[in-house]
Amino acid sequence: MSGLQRHLLRAVPLLLFLASVLTGSYVAVRRPAELLRGQAISARILRGQTHVYKLHLKTGQHVRVEVFQHEIDLGVAVVSADGRRVPAMDGSEWGWESVSIAARSTDIYQIEVIAPPDDTAVGRYTLVTSALDLPLADVEDAEAAQALFHRAIQLEREALESSQRVAADCLSRAVSLWHASGERRRAAQALLRLGDIYHRAGRYREAEEVYRSSLERWDYLRDDFGRAEALRKLSINLDAVGQKAEVSRLVLETERLREQLKDRRLQDRKLQAQRLYDQASSEKRKGNYQRAVDLGLSALKVREELGDLGAVASVLHPLSLAHAALGQFDLARANAERFLQIRQEQNDQRGEAAGHWLLGFVYERMGRYPQAIASLKQALRLRQLQGDRPATVHITRLIGACEAKIGNVTGAVSWMREAQHIEVFLRSDLSAAKQRAGFSEHLLVPDAEVRTLIQFHQRDPNSRHGLEAFRAADSALGRHLLEEQPRLEKTSLADLQEIPNRDGVLFEYWLSEIESYLFVLSSHGLKVFTLPDRNHIEPLARQLYGLLTARARHLPDERATEARSRILKADSECPKLSRQLGEILLPAGAIAELGSRPLTVAASGVLGCLPFAVLPDPTDSSNRLLGLTRPINNIPSAAAALGLRRRRTRSADPKKLVAVLTPGRSGPETGQSLPDGSLSKKSGKVSLGTVRNLHRAGLARLPFARKETEAILKLAPAGTATRMESRPETREALLEGALSQHRILHFATHGFVDTDDPDRSGMALSTSMPELADGRGILFQRDVYRLQLAADLVVLSACDTSLGREYSAEATLGLSSAFLHAGAGQVVSTAWKIDDEATAEFMEVFYQHIFSAGVSPSEALRLARQSLAGRDRWQSPYFWAGFLIHGAGRPGSAFLQQK
Repeated sequence: MSGLQRHLLRAVPLLLFLASVLTGSYVAVRRPAELLRGQAISARILRGQTHVYKLHLKTGQHVRVEVFQHEIDLGVAVVSADGRRVPAMDGSEWGWESVSIAARSTDIYQIEVIAPPDDTAVGRYTLVTSALDLPLADVEDAEAAQALFHRAIQLEREALESSQRVAADCLSRAVSLWHASGERRRAAQALLRLGDIYHRAGRYREAEEVYRSSLERWDYLRDDFGRAEALRKLSINLDAVGQKAEVSRLVLETERLREQLKDRRLQDRKLQAQRLYDQASSEKRKGNYQRAVDLGLSALKVREELGDLGAVASVLHPLSLAHAALGQFDLARANAERFLQIRQEQNDQRGEAAGHWLLGFVYERMGRYPQAIASLKQALRLRQLQGDRPATVHITRLIGACEAKIGNVTGAVSWMREAQHIEVFLRSDLSAAKQRAGFSEHLLVPDAEVRTLIQFHQRDPNSRHGLEAFRAADSALGRHLLEEQPRLEKTSLADLQEIPNRDGVLFEYWLSEIESYLFVLSSHGLKVFTLPDRNHIEPLARQLYGLLTARARHLPDERATEARSRILKADSECPKLSRQLGEILLPAGAIAELGSRPLTVAASGVLGCLPFAVLPDPTDSSNRLLGLTRPINNIPSAAAALGLRRRRTRSADPKKLVAVLTPGRSGPETGQSLPDGSLSKKSGKVSLGTVRNLHRAGLARLPFARKETEAILKLAPAGTATRMESRPETREALLEGALSQHRILHFATHGFVDTDDPDRSGMALSTSMPELADGRGILFQRDVYRLQLAADLVVLSACDTSLGREYSAEATLGLSSAFLHAGAGQVVSTAWKIDDEATAEFMEVFYQHIFSAGVSPSEALRLARQSLAGRDRWQSPYFWAGFLIHGAGRPGSAFLQQK
């Protein structure tokens, strides 16, 4: 053998080493190093490497091995002398990986730190061992939990629905075992994995419970890395069910935590890339697409330099969407195709499904609908196998939109309705009314179906597509009132016309991001009108609402002269804005259908809070407002109205006429303080700030409310009225059915709205701060849902009783909705903080017409409006327009004679 050959042979191992490093296939590079208990070791590791350590343990010793990862997602395993291998739980891409060892004999244990072949090219880690002072049974539980967790990870990767169910069971058992052995960190990590499985399956309620349980453990451990991850996942889950206020709070808290962690993460390029990716995603959600592209490209560059293909693909997905939003379709398609290729090469079935969807989405935006449908159907097949119902909803809806674009109306509607059926199934898992309503906003709004059917209706006005569009839109409204609403697909036009009655007209509004619609249903049939998009309508409605309620607002440090000037300015601007909004919401064609007949309104969101009584009546020669010229009734939806009427026909007739709940006194009223720490956010009770605001509002001083109730009791026929005082014990009496036998219920007290949690809105039944704080002195909205009423009319003569959180596709959640759910036929409530004296005058006139003439509540409201508007002191609409009537009553007909 020549010298050259010998040199070449010697160089072969070095060449193989270099080639293995470049290709990421290199495994062990060093002899096992000795490791002492309590020793910390820091080392660099290359992609594909395995670092091996030896640890001498004696019989009965228990040790935990923890590896903190920097820039690389590592695996850790322990191998005993007999070859038994115990893998660590794979918690996340960064943070701690850990594994426990229970030495059953004196021996040498081998610890492996493994860098996968498809992750970052170079990373770092810190390895620490520590003694565990645990009973053998606890150590055995921990080992069993580790095995369950490892099996769950393997099952998760199979991406089959059946595998996900077994994985969830394994994780639940692992959490129980780790909890029993005191391993809170591992239990917290396993809970995050379990929450992910529930979230992908659309089991949002269970996912929320699991994420919150994980968050509690991270809080206990004071682990900000874990807290930030738990908050991020919880916010994603709540966003899926439309809990926007809570999501905003959690996102802010997550960003605050990440800012605190920034100094610890500055040297970690992988985490820098993650931060850029998060910022890009946030900008994309805000609609700042160019900024999202710039940040995404920066994140992509770092991840490409690190050589982490999986992380590269995760950036390509939002980058493709941002490019598509900017109309840069070639770049969007190239990124989508690269994303799909990487996921297929990684044999990642979830990623492959996401890639087919992304490509289909881009094709749809490009107008290449056949290619879009083909890609989306491939995505649908994979998602169905995986049991990912939320993703299935979005895919089927997008296929329907593509079918509509190529003129296949039957196929389009079929796909869109399939999406809605899945959404209804997902919604059934949510227990609270507010969760169902929020989910409806996020998913149950069939915008695509409504828009598609309207387009076909416009092509052929004589077709049934307009009626189908009305049914589709109406199906998403008022769902929190009745779980089993009538199916409007099987309801004839004649039955629908009974909703506003033959002498009335229904105006149902559907607000959408692209364009909005007004459905006008009368004895003449159904007509559809196109309105501007919601981003044009809602700001005007909010502005008008602000002008109307100028008197109800008290600005800090505002002088009396400044307040008067502000109110006068609002009064002068209100008529102009009212006309502007009226011209939009009441188009000429719709007004021609309305004529002089009673009006029934179905609207959601901010339109559900705005009294139509303040809009000018185009049919009135004197240019009076609608609330003075005709009765106005409000319903959540046509389906809800039908359901409520049919349900009430099965109810027993009330035996008594009217019950009046009057302001009462129940203990210390003034000068009583409440410690700041006496209320818990998790107690479910009203917040301390609300208690103090109620007390400052003067709960003990309602002289005109007492005058109001005395007038009602005097006007009622002799022997037909029941008087109840507002006291803490009154709440229990109400819950036990004290009002179940009355036709009319009147509440005269303070109401309040909790915008973060509508269930904690309510009416005050006490003047004592402690009684308010502990909930005894409040009839909460959640309490009202539990009542069983047979009342034809409930009057909530209290502040803010119709207001609630705004939902774009659900009737306003508030006390009025809660009373309708409890069985009331109609509910009169207030749209803003009403004036106590004006209310007393209004209610006296209202009940005069109810008791003496027997007119309908909606007509009695109109007459009361007329009475106050004709007096100089109460001329402003603020004093009389805020009373709304909701429910399935019959406008224009006699009231007391109804059965």
